[in-house]
Amino acid sequence: MFRQLSGVGILITRPGDGSYVARTMSPPVSHDFTWQSGVLGRAPQVPGGLDHLRTQSGPGVLVLDSGFPDVSLQAQSLLSRSATRAAKRPEAWDRCVPEGLERLRRAFASDLGPTFSAADVVITPGAQAAIDSIFRSFARPGDSILMEEPSYPGAIAAATFAGLNVVPIPTDGNGMRTDYIAAAVERTGARLVFVQTRHANPTGTCLSVERRVELLEVAQRFGMFIIEDDWVRGIDLDGPTLPPLVQQDEHGHVLHLRSVSKISAPGMRIGAIVAKGPAVARLRAVRTIADFFASPLLQVTLCEVFEDRSWERHLVHLRTELRMRRDALVNALTEYAPGLTFNVPNGGVVLWARLPAGVDEASFVGDCRSRGVAVGAGRDYWLSEPPSGFVRLSFASSDVPGLVEAAQRIGAALKDPTSNPHLSNR
Repeated sequence: MFRQLSGVGILITRPGDGSYVARTMSPPVSHDFTWQSGVLGRAPQVPGGLDHLRTQSGPGVLVLDSGFPDVSLQAQSLLSRSATRAAKRPEAWDRCVPEGLERLRRAFASDLGPTFSAADVVITPGAQAAIDSIFRSFARPGDSILMEEPSYPGAIAAATFAGLNVVPIPTDGNGMRTDYIAAAVERTGARLVFVQTRHANPTGTCLSVERRVELLEVAQRFGMFIIEDDWVRGIDLDGPTLPPLVQQDEHGHVLHLRSVSKISAPGMRIGAIVAKGPAVARLRAVRTIADFFASPLLQVTLCEVFEDRSWERHLVHLRTELRMRRDALVNALTEYAPGLTFNVPNGGVVLWARLPAGVDEASFVGDCRSRGVAVGAGRDYWLSEPPSGFVRLSFASSDVPGLVEAAQRIGAALKDPTSNPHLSNR
């Protein structure tokens, strides 16, 4: 041992005097890792819409590019109490079945109504893992998947990484244009369609009653699976909206995804897939291969959260605060950035705004950043060429004063000739 430590310069041995720890360590041996580049090949490209997951905004930056709620909206006290109780339960530390703890699966099923049971639910470590699992197990590389456009960048990335051909379907104020789906299926042979039926990310739209019926009819006609991403369930801000599509499904076409990170805290990485029939067995199998099971400690903690009397009070507070923030942002943008056009979402956490004609989106986003406000670039949400410049603005990640200040800075950026070349000609 002494000889090894001396060999790497940690110890200095002086005959007749003893051994001493070296004051300065020998410089580390330089290793050559360049061989990895040739083996790894081209690096996967993570969409820009997920940049906020890889970086932290610096001090003083007003964050409007993250859909996660800020600390003041998170159920941290409730989560801490629940985690303390959960940690004392043996099942929180033991293995569990791949589909997750029955107690939690029963809670998710109950939330959808009496026609669902724990057997219809598979627990995942977050909704993103659920999306990835479905894409990899319900399609093969080269298969086509229909996806509303604009759409969630995480879904676009997961489909791309799974080797799927993503086919965009246009949207409008009533959600996905279902009248385009049949022709797209006949052209591509797609058997999967990804849709956010309520408060879609980024547009905030909800799928209309008529289009829900059309979507289910097309799925039954062609034998398709509908992946329904209910990403902000629990955040209806202007009263109840239409129920999840899975509640209308009588033939097992809908794979319903749930997430709780937007209504609890980002670190609560638990999601759920609700399905009927043999699809559930397929999902169990892929979850086993992926990671055996989601963290039992988080699962038990979430059970404790759902059963705590303060959970409903937290949801009421969350919706009240988000409604106040949404209205503050809308009013401030109307006053300070009248060039932006948008529809006011009736739920969720984001506002989708079109830039005035002539404003370069990339320059505008960069100008906003230089002024200390982070906004989401609209280009990251499109599969094809966008018809205009857009930005996604979250009203969950800043308080009311911050949102008003952000709107003022956004307005200043709109007036800057750097972002809007037309102004320089006036």
